[in-house]
Amino acid sequence: GRFDKMNEMLTITVQSPTLDDLVKVIQKVQRQAEVDQESVRENQRKLKTIKEDLDTKQQDIISLKDNMNTTKQYVKNNNKDLDAKQQDIISLKDNMNNTKQDIMSIKEDLDAKHQNSESIRENIDINKHNMTIFQENLTMTVANFSAALKEVEIQIHEVNRLLLYNFVPPTSCRSVTSTKARVFVTLASGLKVMCDTKTDGGGWIIFQRRINGKVDFYR
Repeated sequence: GRFDKMNEMLTITVQSPTLDDLVKVIQKVQRQAEVDQESVRENQRKLKTIKEDLDTKQQDIISLKDNMNTTKQYVKNNNKDLDAKQQDIISLKDNMNNTKQDIMSIKEDLDAKHQNSESIRENIDINKHNMTIFQENLTMTVANFSAALKEVEIQIHEVNRLLLYNFVPPTSCRSVTSTKARVFVTLASGLKVMCDTKTDGGGWIIFQRRINGKVDFYR
């Protein structure tokens, strides 16, 4: 039926998800949930409009009943002059028949409105059921996302561990590579030095000290 069809449309299966897959699934579920929430609000607005229309129709029926009572009283007051008022009575009977027909039409309209209300209620129930399914799918997706994220963290930790395990300290600045121009490095000998990785192919940085400007660095 309608529920089975909606369930088929809403079932989400993710096998070996990537982070992008999980994010896309969450976004899709959220968009569908927003669409269904708007549908529920629209149906509620329709129900409110139907109720207002029903109240108006009910007031019309009351007014018609009042008119019928007035007509009956008018006939009673003019009963003494039957000969002169007979044509008027016939006209009034016609009006009453028309009024009855109007009442029947209103009743049929009320029945149709009631049927529409039942259909809207059924749609609301379906939407609530769909929202429950969306919530379950969202919970499952978040759980899958958390598991995938945990797996990524484990893999990163393992890579860092392997890098640390396989790291061999350099013996000189010539074998040091870095995206930075100058970097502090601890050599295999245990000496901590600053290496220049850019100038003339890289090498040592030698710090010279002088008392004043009279000493030539290039002597």
